Amino acid sequence: MLVSILVLAATVRDSRSPGYQAALAESSQEAKDADHRDPRVRDTFLEIIRDTDRSRLLVLAAILLFGGAWAASRSLMTPYGMESLDMSRGAAGGLTLPGGIAFILAAYPAAVLAERYGRLRGMAGGMSVFAAAMLLGTLVLTPAGTVVILCIGAAGATCFLVNAVVVLWNLAPSARVFGTYAGLYTVAWAGGGFLGPALVGAMVDVTGWPLMLMDIAVVAALAVAVVVRITVLQRRPAPALAQ
Repeated sequence: MLVSILVLAATVRDSRSPGYQAALAESSQEAKDADHRDPRVRDTFLEIIRDTDRSRLLVLAAILLFGGAWAASRSLMTPYGMESLDMSRGAAGGLTLPGGIAFILAAYPAAVLAERYGRLRGMAGGMSVFAAAMLLGTLVLTPAGTVVILCIGAAGATCFLVNAVVVLWNLAPSARVFGTYAGLYTVAWAGGGFLGPALVGAMVDVTGWPLMLMDIAVVAALAVAVVVRITVLQRRPAPALAQ
């Protein structure tokens, strides 16, 4: 983490990015207006909630849900390995390591495929792969099989993670709120990280540890349904303007 901070500080200059320049130009133009007022985070969030087009709100809901499924698949894997696979604590803690490598390797192909077939399709497809992998993992109760399943699921999760924030930005009404939208993305993802393990843990109390991956798949399936709903909304024709 310290190395990454040093690399970012030494190499990245966000003020040179096209997005920053576009926001700066828009802000300069609006500053000429006497009634101009910088948008506040609260106003931006309320505008998203009140908008009759629920696409942005649904994107945040999908991020929250899938963030919860992903966090549960990572944080609960050690007790899962101990309770369901008869592994030691140390061995069970290493189940997710190969999946992390698969996640990194799949990032670039996921971005390329999203550019070609659409980001919402990429998100839905990736989450579907993740959910299917979790369901399959319920049937493969071996350490080696679980590692393979987690690698497949991580590759699918990549398709969601590399595209969700871009989809949210694309729905923004102005480049000047990109920073706020990035913050909302982070809050939704972190919220899922807090709530997901607790929710899946409660489900495990009912279903038992051998079905934990199925419980995670249920949460991921809800996120898929939300993204499919967004796709339907985006396909609707815009209402005609009154003459």
